Amino acid sequence: MGAAAPIMAVAVPLVMGGVQAYTTYKGYKDQKKAAKESERSYERDVEYQRMETEEQVRRTELEHQQQEAKARALAAASGTKVQGTVSMFLKEMEEENLREIDWIAKSGASRADIIRERGRMARKEGKARAQSTLYEGIAGGISSVGKATSWW
Repeated sequence: MGAAAPIMAVAVPLVMGGVQAYTTYKGYKDQKKAAKESERSYERDVEYQRMETEEQVRRTELEHQQQEAKARALAAASGTKVQGTVSMFLKEMEEENLREIDWIAKSGASRADIIRERGRMARKEGKARAQSTLYEGIAGGISSVGKATSWW
């Protein structure tokens, strides 16, 4: 019975170290998976932003077409020829409307880029946390086994 005690003194810490290594590795894998899922979630937000911007552009274009048609109809109904000042006004209205549409599209694309970058950063941060968990677990396991077996 006396010989079993030294074996148990080594075996138990080794088994516990193995369990700690397994749980640490599983935690590492789970954190990496969560980091990837976080990035995928941001990518879904990017797609939503893209669709939202497209819809905003579509609605704004329709609104502008209606405004321009109304302005032409009012000019025609007033008996004014669509030339000179009226023509310049209509042309300026069209140009301003195009600038607004362009701004909406660029603004939406910029928001999508920001969301995408946040997703990349979330993935990188998650992977860094996962690696930290892994290294801390390995170091803790080695330290526990070393102390339990009086290796140091």
